[in-house]
Parts: sequence; structure tokens; C-alpha cells
Amino acid sequence: MSGGLLILLIYHGFAYSASLISEPVQACVIARDVDLTDAIRAKFAECLGWQADQSSPLCLGSYKPTTVTPLASVDEVRILADRVSFYRDKRSTLSGNVEVQQDQRVVNAQTAYVYRDAKTNEVTKIEFLGDVRYLEPDRLMIARKAVINPQDKSGITEDVLYRFNTNRNNAALPAWGRASLIRRFANKDYFLRKATYTTCAPQDKAWDIQAETLTLDDAKAKGVARNAVLRIHDWPVFYSPYLSFPTSKERKSGFLMPLAGYSNVGGFDLGLPYYWNIAPNYDMTIEPHLYSERGVMMGGNFVI
Repeated sequence: MSGGLLILLIYHGFAYSASLISEPVQACVIARDVDLTDAIRAKFAECLGWQADQSSPLCLGSYKPTTVTPLASVDEVRILADRVSFYRDKRSTLSGNVEVQQDQRVVNAQTAYVYRDAKTNEVTKIEFLGDVRYLEPDRLMIARKAVINPQDKSGITEDVLYRFNTNRNNAALPAWGRASLIRRFANKDYFLRKATYTTCAPQDKAWDIQAETLTLDDAKAKGVARNAVLRIHDWPVFYSPYLSFPTSKERKSGFLMPLAGYSNVGGFDLGLPYYWNIAPNYDMTIEPHLYSERGVMMGGNFVI
């Protein structure tokens, strides 16, 4: 069909396809109100593909790469499952080791439902349930439920554990966190609800941000967190109704990674640096610091 989607069904009983995602999924998705114990963090690290390496100069480890080999056609949709009840005039059901790939997006689940337009016979949406794993370049999401639209590549995931590459100069590791909902728009923007965000290793409690909403703008390479709370070692230390930060290597104004430390003189130290891209040839970093024993101090530097 001209302009439509090519769908290829492969039954696992007749063809073999190596899993594109190898990390385990059990206990990767838990209730948002559950405290993150060391055991849960260790499981999250495993689910997100964290590889411990004591010899690594950075955070004693790294993540497995998230790469996908694209299909021959961007309009092709490949579906694999143990069992398929396929219909052209009503909802189709896929069950057992379901894997759906479109271009460089791969979704795995235990069950999936395929919906078609009654007039055009085109696939309008695919709903995934149970141990959902959503993968595309630089994006990994593990969720309770997901719905994707093959026509415009938009989608929604619910109760999500995610890992996103940020491509920031000062972000040594990809960002990871949890969200009650993540919406992917057709233009590759992302919207997260009731989300956490950090670039620390999964088992590192140094800092994270909890936000009511988090928006990642692909075109502007900018993230915006609303009603955000900065936490240091699980302790809330700073609130802001609005936080903006860059998500690319380009110079953009925004908050940088929080700084935390301790000394015998100043006590506990919390810094929240803000980078101000004043012009292409000069910029400024403003660094307010809060010392538990000495109060608030302001620092910074100006670069020409």
C-alpha cells in the first residue's frame, strides 16, 4: 500500500531473532512511593545496563551501549512473538516474548495489542503490557505499559525507569530516573510527569532532582523542570518552581551539576552553579554556596 507501513510477522517457532536487549526486567518497575534501598538501587543498576568496573576512572563503571540496527525501510514494522492472533478487521493479539521494531525503535513486552484503521487497514497504535522495554538510540525505558503510534513514532510509557543520554559536556554519565509517565512526541520531544533525574551512577545517592514535570526539547536542546526539588543524599535542600538546563554540548544558559562536600571549617557544603551564556565570545558561571557552619557565600567566574 502506497504510503503505508510494511508489517513483517515472525513467529518464534519458525524463526529465531537474538534479543536486542539483554538486561533482566524483574523488579525494574516498582511503585513510586517505595524508598530506594541499596538492594533496589542495585537492581536498577542491573536493569539499566550498569557495568561495575573498579578500574574505571569514572564512577567505577559504565553503561552498556544502547544501539539498534535499523531495518531496511523506515516504514517497515517487524513483529516477533510466540503466539499471534492476527486480524485485519479487529484488534490483533501478540503474546509471549513480543518484540516490535520500527526503524531504530524496539519495544519488547509479554503481551501486545495491535489496532488498525477500519478503512485504510493501517496500524494506528500498538499497546504493550508486562515487562515493557522501550529502546531507541540513546534512550532506554523500562515500563509497566506502553502505547506507540507507528505512523508518527509518538508514544507513551507508564510507570517508567529510564536512561537517557544527555550529550552534555559536564555530564559524565547518561541521565537516569523514574517517572509516572513519559510521552514521546512525533518531533522527538519528551514530557515526563512526577519524574526524578540524575546523572550519578544508579547506586550513587550524591544528588537527584524530583520534579512535578520535566520537558526535554529536542530542537532547542533544553530541559525544563517545574516544581523541582534538589536532593542531596536523599535530603531535600533546594526548591524551585522552574529550572532550565541544557541537554546538548552547545553553550546554553542553565543550571549545572550540583556540587556537594564537607570540611571541618565550613561543614556541609552545597553549591548550585548557574552557567550564563552572555554572548558567543564570553560567559559567566555564578556559584552560590550554602555552608552549614558559615552560611551563604557567592562565587563565580567570568570568561572572555
